[in-house]
Amino acid sequence: MQNCPSCGEYNRPSDTVCVKCGAGLAGQAKPTPTSPFPQIGAAVAPPAAPPTGPAVSPFPASAFPAPAVALPPSGVAPAGTAAAGGTFGIVQPLLPYKPSGRLGPGMGLALAIALFGAILAGVAYHYLFRVFHYLFFSEILGGLMVGFPLYLGVRVGRIRSSLATFGLAAVCASLMFLTWRVANSQELRPTMVQVFAMQYAMDSGASPKAATAYVEHKLTPLRTFQIYMNAAIKSGVTLSGQYSSGTGGTRIAGMAYLALMVGEWLIFAFVALGIGATQATAPFCENCIRWMNTGRVLRTDPGQAAAVLNLAHERRWDDLLARKPVGKVDDTCKCDVNVSSCRTCQSGAIKIDAQFGKQQQQLGVFVLPDGAAGYLKSTVSPLKPPVSGTPAA
Repeated sequence: MQNCPSCGEYNRPSDTVCVKCGAGLAGQAKPTPTSPFPQIGAAVAPPAAPPTGPAVSPFPASAFPAPAVALPPSGVAPAGTAAAGGTFGIVQPLLPYKPSGRLGPGMGLALAIALFGAILAGVAYHYLFRVFHYLFFSEILGGLMVGFPLYLGVRVGRIRSSLATFGLAAVCASLMFLTWRVANSQELRPTMVQVFAMQYAMDSGASPKAATAYVEHKLTPLRTFQIYMNAAIKSGVTLSGQYSSGTGGTRIAGMAYLALMVGEWLIFAFVALGIGATQATAPFCENCIRWMNTGRVLRTDPGQAAAVLNLAHERRWDDLLARKPVGKVDDTCKCDVNVSSCRTCQSGAIKIDAQFGKQQQQLGVFVLPDGAAGYLKSTVSPLKPPVSGTPAA
């Protein structure tokens, strides 16, 4: 084998022209094969001395092209240069993004928004399902109702702690659940007053008006709530297509009804937690103490997810944005690249996830070098949709 002096390509010993660049080669005649065993009686040549010069890489130099310009420590070439978006010879992959776990300066306002929103959600939940209550569907919808103010509270309070978000979700779910049950008890209070006043009048001989006034005075909101909960646990509910206190279906009462209420609270809490966690784990600029703006820069088919991830780790931004789909791409079959950037500084993050039918996989969220987020967003024209293209021929 002989290497081309111009491009370093391997060529056969008999080649006189490089098969890659066309440069002239010395060319050698094909050697005559000889026996590897020495002839009997022939002198044995001494072993060759080991080479003393510097080691030479067996790979051609073209396999590892050097950047056209000197790169800054961030690993991003200046815009407009030949190395911008090219292979930079990066040794270390992108670092994964992790929330700092800190709380922002607006915690008071965040608590006010989340807690007041939970009370409103409990009242709305009472009026929405006061007649028919569909098991699981109603609870999930209630979790969405309390999750929205929790999301706003996390964003306003700049909460980047998953533990704090979990605690706030538990408090909001409890407050919504309590508000809903209190509203139910207050709705039944006139019926309680009528029944208890009639019983008191029969037992004490008081007039109906006096008995009603006495019961109204004694039946405080707290006492009303206690009587309502005791009656609800004792009588229970009937599980059918919808759960209510009617007849038919499976009857749930006593400890089973307590377990059902705990399950309702858990659904409220975890649905709300899932909504709040999407904001708490979003990319955040710790230098400017503000959330980053996120936008999609690429959508291609899920079969190229691994290649897109490798291009991101290699900082080959132009090659990443140039990936064209070779298969089906829609809302259920896709590989999305989203870039988050700070509006005041050059920090940013990149998120890569893929979906194929019902299978979803997040390949990771990584911290971008300074200036890379701005380069990626500026390369995608704001007047056109993110790069998706059509399947390549």
